[in-house]
Amino acid sequence: MPSQFSSVSPKEVAGGVVVAFVAVALAASGYYRPSLPVAASIVLLVGVTAAHGLKPFGDTVAYHLLQAGAFAVYGLAVVVTEDVSVLAAFLVVVGLLGVSNYAWKAARRGIWTTVGR
Repeated sequence: MPSQFSSVSPKEVAGGVVVAFVAVALAASGYYRPSLPVAASIVLLVGVTAAHGLKPFGDTVAYHLLQAGAFAVYGLAVVVTEDVSVLAAFLVVVGLLGVSNYAWKAARRGIWTTVGR
């Protein structure tokens, strides 16, 4: 099996870096004080967002499954530790729908196949 990390797309990795800077700026300014589980899920989201730049991994069913799961985990962490909001509930539902969709694709076509655009 060929390597899933044969090249890096700096432009797509930059998306994860921007998300990280925004999260750190909001927390440092005191505007947003996430609980520990929410902060951990934000770190997971930043890592997953940056991993999109790892090619060809960023175009596979595995990456999309990981991304959908990360959004569901973030939404669930917010719902459990902070407050039920429309956005958090939306992220849980959409994340779980994405997980079920990409899990089905992984079972049918394989986890390392690319996702058509």
